[in-house]
Amino acid sequence: MEALSGEVDWERTSFPVSAGTNTFKFTYAKDQYVAEGSDCAMIDFIKFPLNGTIPESNLPQALLFFTNAQLASGTSTDINSSLFFQLEVQNLGTIGATDAWFEVWSPSPYVSIFNDIDSTNRTITVGTPFSFIPQFSVQLEEFIPDQTVIPFLFTLHYGSGLSDTFSLDIVAHAPILNFVDYQLIEIDGNGDLLINAGETFELQVTNENIGHALLPETTSSLTIHNPLVTIDNPIQIVPFIDVNDLVTTNYTLYFDPSIPDGTIIACDHLLQRNLYQLLTPITLTVGDASSSIENLDYFSIINIYPNPTSNFLQLQSSKTMATIKIVDITGKIICHYTNIMEKEFVLSVNNLSDGIYFLEIINVEQEKVFKKFIKQK
Repeated sequence: MEALSGEVDWERTSFPVSAGTNTFKFTYAKDQYVAEGSDCAMIDFIKFPLNGTIPESNLPQALLFFTNAQLASGTSTDINSSLFFQLEVQNLGTIGATDAWFEVWSPSPYVSIFNDIDSTNRTITVGTPFSFIPQFSVQLEEFIPDQTVIPFLFTLHYGSGLSDTFSLDIVAHAPILNFVDYQLIEIDGNGDLLINAGETFELQVTNENIGHALLPETTSSLTIHNPLVTIDNPIQIVPFIDVNDLVTTNYTLYFDPSIPDGTIIACDHLLQRNLYQLLTPITLTVGDASSSIENLDYFSIINIYPNPTSNFLQLQSSKTMATIKIVDITGKIICHYTNIMEKEFVLSVNNLSDGIYFLEIINVEQEKVFKKFIKQK
């Protein structure tokens, strides 16, 4: 019989039984004075002998313990980390466990296991803990979704077909990139704060890392889909982005003197390190103090689908739409719809050439939203 009280972490317990019918009874008693935590008892991984046979009491039983804090179940590690396991095994039987060897397995696609079987035969004596570092190691992949739970299963084989299994979960830490804000600062112009032909502006784009791991050296780039706007520094290197850090990248934009007033300029800002990336479409308008950014806030206002599309585009808005323009990447207005006064609208794009386009949508409250879509066959 074993009794536990208070908050106790998971632990392995074994009970010797004799041949015949046995009853295992687990009882949880709750007092009436204190209510804290989960107020419950949890039992898992109950293991009975296979095929209804009970081994003789003089056969060894082995238990696995992890002696380094990094590999306690439920702990965390960063992306691209190497994990080395230090195992401690104790023989609770009455004779030595011979020919003991280990293997490890994980169903997760985010880990690579090297030498998953440690076939070195060992003898584990009774009572004395046996600590060793096995030959296998684990490498976490560079791209893992933040807070991914990675399960491991360790199996100890010994004697004549006997085994003991221990499961372990590790939570992977990874970065998450998030757009914060952008600003346009006039460097060389008439000072009216509007984007005018022949002027120079600095575009400042700010992002943050809201994940749980540092992102190493990252590329920050800006692409503008208009030949009349040039960028002095389109590609820049960010040394690293730590957890909860803000990073601002500055780009110098020059607007050609021949660019027409009212031109809509489509920009794409990309923050990327391998598969960790954040793409933020930004739309600038020549002669207009307002510019728009396509981010998660706008997704909740207007949805468009299918995208990419070949024949039609379905628009759904939380507010009544008044006008819609289809604009190509040079800023040319292709179509202009007025007096829509609907929250749902279907656009025919069958006659458009394949490529990237933007929707300029103005609702009855004069709020302007830009959405990007792709026309393809």
